[in-house]
Amino acid sequence: TTSPPIPATTGRIDPAHLADFTPVPYPGGTPHYEGEPVTAYIAVPSTGKRLALTVNQIGEYPRITTALGEQVEVRLVFTSTPPGTPVAVVARDGGKLNTGKVSTALPLDERREAAFGFIVSENVGMHQISVTTPDGEMKTLEFWAGPPPILMQASK
Repeated sequence: TTSPPIPATTGRIDPAHLADFTPVPYPGGTPHYEGEPVTAYIAVPSTGKRLALTVNQIGEYPRITTALGEQVEVRLVFTSTPPGTPVAVVARDGGKLNTGKVSTALPLDERREAAFGFIVSENVGMHQISVTTPDGEMKTLEFWAGPPPILMQASK
């Protein structure tokens, strides 16, 4: 079966299609993470990529490349934070959420999930989003907008 097209502006990833996302492994296996495992499902329309990301030992997800001004879709799946718990989502380095704001509090749904769209700016470079639970645990999503830096291109 084929996955449905990636939505352009919904801010939602259909939970029924999470199995279609490609896990992004860390070199040498999954690093140990002391906090709550939270999988970030990311859909990038410009590349057609659907990725399932896990955090490293310091709470950072692997970097994703996007087009300038592109909206990516994000679905966070928590493992132990109770449904209804609000999580703070903050765009730290440019860009904005699909609500037009740079921050919001999203309550986890009955499946312990929160979804949103993130629009990277028209500026080349790093765009980070921090996700923080009420107990202070923070994770960071990283997006690179525009062409990869020269050093990243040379390593391919």
